[in-house]
Amino acid sequence: MAKRLKAGDKIPAFSYDTPYEPQKSFYGFLQGDKPVVLVFLPNFGHPITRHFITQYLETIYALRSVRLACVVRSRPEAIAKAAPRGSLPFELICDAEGVLYDYFQIPQKRGMLRCYSLEGMRIIKQARQEGYSPAKNELNQLPLTLVLNEDGQVLFAHYGHSMTDLPADCSAMERVAQELPLPAKEAEPQPEVSDAFPQEQQPQIFDGFEQPDQGALTEAELLAALEENKAFEAQQAAQGEQSAVAFHRQEEATPVEQPQPAPQVDEPQPEQAWTAAPESSVYPPQEALQEPQEPTEAPQEPVEPVPASVWRGKMIYSPDHVPVKVDFSALGFGGDKN
Repeated sequence: MAKRLKAGDKIPAFSYDTPYEPQKSFYGFLQGDKPVVLVFLPNFGHPITRHFITQYLETIYALRSVRLACVVRSRPEAIAKAAPRGSLPFELICDAEGVLYDYFQIPQKRGMLRCYSLEGMRIIKQARQEGYSPAKNELNQLPLTLVLNEDGQVLFAHYGHSMTDLPADCSAMERVAQELPLPAKEAEPQPEVSDAFPQEQQPQIFDGFEQPDQGALTEAELLAALEENKAFEAQQAAQGEQSAVAFHRQEEATPVEQPQPAPQVDEPQPEQAWTAAPESSVYPPQEALQEPQEPTEAPQEPVEPVPASVWRGKMIYSPDHVPVKVDFSALGFGGDKN
């Protein structure tokens, strides 16, 4: 029976498809030495998914105590075009029909202003400049983040309040894992709680997620975002009308081809003897020899060797580390199942 998950629940066993293997056992995947962080995202071609998948790829080496798996509403064959086998260092579960999303009651919302934070608005604005055009009144898939042990028990569950209310990168996932109680360790004594604030009423807050009042748009920002969205749609409609008018004008301005008269045949003329021009008695004229010029390219400076450890952002990678990149352009901005 479908239910909204919480800590202590146990998820059912199921099989899933990846872009490279069909019908894998999820409980078989859980059998490992580390818990699994399971993140539910929109379809693989969505700008929000692109943003967070890129962040996870760039910070995957920050995961030390957990493993990562992502769920997307896309078909396996569509993802294989952009991410060939071996390009993703984490498990990618394909659920184009949204069976898991419905079973775990992950909500969907209509309207950009109801499900986008300031970060989401920035991501969508950048995607529009690259050609993304969201459909009107489309359902926006909200995220879900789970931490599961090898028995399928939910150690942590967070239903996103907005489309960007999920771990920002793998460092945030690691911080969440560090804050979770580990079954193998003895329970540490808890500090006394005053009677005014009972322990069961105090919510547990984890770093790395948006809080309900964090990232919320003010009234002025909501109105500005709404006006920007209306202006963008009006601009798209005006460009379409201008293109249609220009096409009709071009058709009207194109002259109708008139039949051409038959070409006239010129009568052969007697050959005339060729004489050299007065200023030159040599044919063909010879070009003056030019002296060879020395190359003017500036000498290249020697390249310094890469040090033993290269500082890149928040992580220090070894010299043999190769950054992983996914060619999202092979998908374009996909629909619900791309």
